[in-house]
Amino acid sequence: MRSACTGRAFVAASAARQKECPMAARTICRFGLIARSSARLRCRGRPLAIDMSAAMTHDPARSDSASSYAHALRACVGSLQALARPTATVFYRIDASGEPVDFELFGMTAAMHRAYVSRYRPLDPLHPARCASQPGAVVTLASQLPDERRDASSYWTGFLRRHGVADVVEVLLRDGGAPVAAFSLLRLAGGGRYSAAEIAALHAVQPVVEVALLPPLRAVRGIRRIACDVRLTHREEQIARLVRDGRSNKAIARDLALGQPTVKTHLLRMFRKLGVSNRTELVGALFL
Repeated sequence: MRSACTGRAFVAASAARQKECPMAARTICRFGLIARSSARLRCRGRPLAIDMSAAMTHDPARSDSASSYAHALRACVGSLQALARPTATVFYRIDASGEPVDFELFGMTAAMHRAYVSRYRPLDPLHPARCASQPGAVVTLASQLPDERRDASSYWTGFLRRHGVADVVEVLLRDGGAPVAAFSLLRLAGGGRYSAAEIAALHAVQPVVEVALLPPLRAVRGIRRIACDVRLTHREEQIARLVRDGRSNKAIARDLALGQPTVKTHLLRMFRKLGVSNRTELVGALFL
């Protein structure tokens, strides 16, 4: 009964939103696909994969493309979290050279991410340059780094084990056969490894996530890879994406729960790193 009520409410909300904003309506349709797929796949007693009220909230202060992308990403992360119960989720784009770029963190600390980017990214057995050529779209840590090889792996001993990670699964997204983005699902030791049923659920939902996220992903440019000596922090990347979306300093401060002087300090630091003098040049240096 609960699912039926949720479905009727979703249809009614979708019809209303279609008149308000065609882009939002198309995004909501994709959310509906993910929600129905996740509801069929979830284990008994697990919560719905997506907070539909949050997913259908349209932010008129952002462009349709940016708002659609943000909502679609949030819905996909929620769906994957409900199905596989990762401790942390990282979404990233894959550039033309096969490098992971433009990371968005959900539950991972900035310090852990900084250690990965600065030292361990080239050693990652799930690096897209290593695993994206495989036919499957869901790649497990065990398939790339079996138990018997882990003690000899500095990635395992120096990064994953040091941060208490028990298991990792990569969910790849392809556009025309080429890998363009991925979700990295990390689970801490207390949660154990991913079960065969959870891996099967990820395999089943991956095509739906791909259909939902690829259109807004194409419409919104990601941060280009830049030289190591001007690497941005995760917070700076968050602010840069909001600048790209046309957000004011006040709106950025509200979105990230920061003070406006802090936002201004981050922007000035990015200007110095990139050798630019204003927001337009910043967007050009990072996204164009």
